[in-house]
Amino acid sequence: MRLITSADEELFLTASVAGKLGRTRPLLERLQDRYDAAPDEPEAAFAYALAQTAALPSITSDFEVHAAFGTIVEMLGGVVDAAPDHWLARYCRARLRALVPTSYSVFTIYTESELSKAAVDIGDLVLRQSRQRWMPYFASTHLLAAFIQRMADESGTTVDPPLPVADLLDAVTGRPHHPVAFPALGAMLCEPFVALHDLWDGPRRARLGEVMAALFPGQPAVERALAGDPLVGT
Repeated sequence: MRLITSADEELFLTASVAGKLGRTRPLLERLQDRYDAAPDEPEAAFAYALAQTAALPSITSDFEVHAAFGTIVEMLGGVVDAAPDHWLARYCRARLRALVPTSYSVFTIYTESELSKAAVDIGDLVLRQSRQRWMPYFASTHLLAAFIQRMADESGTTVDPPLPVADLLDAVTGRPHHPVAFPALGAMLCEPFVALHDLWDGPRRARLGEVMAALFPGQPAVERALAGDPLVGT
């Protein structure tokens, strides 16, 4: 399996910072040139797609977000087709289809098609990573799967086969919880934890809070979610 690398982390960090400074164009143009020179090279396509993913939060125009969303999903699809075991490419594609619609107004209405495709991607990734030595960020796959099932239930979308939320949470809480070693990417990888922490309550929320605090120490979104939560640490 092609796992996350330090180069992925560095690129995501660079693109995220460039986006905040309004300086993504030179970076994206350079990565596009690299991709145009080798369109059949999965890593060139992935680098371009990952940088665009990192830059998405800096886009303020709904029209531009919509265009970028389609471009990134298409490029990630090419990467996954060429390299089915590419963990981050498959995760990012499922995440875009499942989580980005909660953040951008263009995509506030879930479509059965997008959720179903996200469910297939994430179910496949759960299976593929089960054959590997456990990595802390694999927990994000399980939580994204649980989030997709929750959204499918709320929207009346049929996920086939269903993603077993209780089993997914048990699989994560039963593992050692070492911090994810990629803090920049961690801002994206913690999203399903934070989303479900906001949706759940009681013991399940407490379990989730303990895990995400251990996996993503120092992540602002996690700290905000846990601030004042009386269930964590009890």
